[in-house]
Amino acid sequence: MPCDDTKPDSNLAADTAITVNDGASPNWWLSPDIDLNGFTDTAAGSVQNTIDVTVHRSQSPLPDGTAAIVVEVYVCNPGLNLGPGPNAKLIAQTIMRTETNPEIQAGQTKRLSDVGKIIKWTPNGSATDPDGPGHRCLIARCYPDSLSPEPDCFHVVGDRHAAQRNVTIAAAAFNEPFSILRFWTGNNNQEDSQKATVRVVADLNPSRKVIEALMPALRAVEGFRRIGRTPPAKFSVRFDDFEVPTTRDNSKLVDHGPFEQVWQLMFGQRSPTYEADIELAPGQQTYFELQSDLTGGRPGDATIFHLTHINPNGRVTGGLTCAIVLR
Repeated sequence: MPCDDTKPDSNLAADTAITVNDGASPNWWLSPDIDLNGFTDTAAGSVQNTIDVTVHRSQSPLPDGTAAIVVEVYVCNPGLNLGPGPNAKLIAQTIMRTETNPEIQAGQTKRLSDVGKIIKWTPNGSATDPDGPGHRCLIARCYPDSLSPEPDCFHVVGDRHAAQRNVTIAAAAFNEPFSILRFWTGNNNQEDSQKATVRVVADLNPSRKVIEALMPALRAVEGFRRIGRTPPAKFSVRFDDFEVPTTRDNSKLVDHGPFEQVWQLMFGQRSPTYEADIELAPGQQTYFELQSDLTGGRPGDATIFHLTHINPNGRVTGGLTCAIVLR
């Protein structure tokens, strides 16, 4: 069956009790229930890192035969349309008992650390491997042990049993014309090609929830002072496998001169965007670069970008938030 992340996992449909939460809409990839090293979202190499997951159990009955909740954690290279494959690796699978000496009961919310089962992980790979050091994208999946999820699809958009936390923080010299970050996206359908749009938005007025999600990681960056509100001079994406995709470049805001303040009062804060249309072969994964010119910013500014993978029906099936700190 082709993977469709926008639909629930058919193998887990019998359970309505277990949930791991998405982030606040529209940035659902910023899950508050997945905690890597105190929400710094960075894995240190050659040392032990900690990953905590929060599991919610409602009053609904669990499926017959359930003795425990399975908690899985995958780490991925920074990217958008995450799915099982070479850019994702299962690093932990643990349980919370629900029967004998229960560790999570009906109506409770528990973290793994609450029951002494926080995940301890030492990266084994290089910085380019999914289980390597650096900023990682994480997926948590929680479900009753009486059921088994579909093996070829995470269902991070359509299913309450899975969530993801995709954050990348980078530093750049404030006087350099371009900073470059490297990400990937892919087609999780192994049978059919798929058209997609990669969209980048410069968030000049981030919500409180976005700021809260990023702040632990930003505070760990030397030189960080404030959230950047200055529009980038320009930004774009460049693909390894697509030389000239169809693009819509609205990354540079039009200056309305003396009427700028009136314009913003009438029409609100504008968000610079850049979009590229591509077509991915069945199962294809492709790397791309986000190139951003932040020469208008000040040292200490953190400019926030949201990157999304949008399917042909206009549904966001993958997302990542990055912040670039000028120093």
